Amino acid sequence: MLSYSSSRTATKRGNTRTNMITYRTTKSIFDCYRAFELTEGLDVFYPDIRDWFWNKVVPSTITGNSSIVLAEEHDQVIGLSMVKAGDDPKIRCLRVRPEYANRGVGIHLIDKSLKLLDHDKPMVTVPEEKINELSRIMVNRFDFDLRFVDRGLYRPGKLEYQFNGQENQRIKSAY
Repeated sequence: MLSYSSSRTATKRGNTRTNMITYRTTKSIFDCYRAFELTEGLDVFYPDIRDWFWNKVVPSTITGNSSIVLAEEHDQVIGLSMVKAGDDPKIRCLRVRPEYANRGVGIHLIDKSLKLLDHDKPMVTVPEEKINELSRIMVNRFDFDLRFVDRGLYRPGKLEYQFNGQENQRIKSAY
């Protein structure tokens, strides 16, 4: 499993804190509503994200096949990772509030997600607009492997980069 040093300390409930930021895993419908707020703006990259979230993510989170890792500060969700366990584990979505960018929140969320999935290389996709920002972390820090680059997967004419996954796990449709 990947690891890194940080200033984290364990709390009584098993959550982790970093400079007042708490990381925890949830399957609560209440937390799904709280997490949804952070998906605002992602429809630019994933036009059907609202339907996908409420019709795929929430039901699979409540039934146990998926989880949401939250980063919180002062009871506000500042970051999230949506993960799907199973034979083809995935980090479905990773999002950090812009004002918390470059503070290690995303790295902590990925690390927590890998531990939760018990998998070093789950499938992850990245839109072309975010590849420069994320590729160095994905490849250098987490040793993710670029498997496929597809045009038009989620948006006409736009590239989507798929990291990890099995050779036969190429995404064929958006959702």
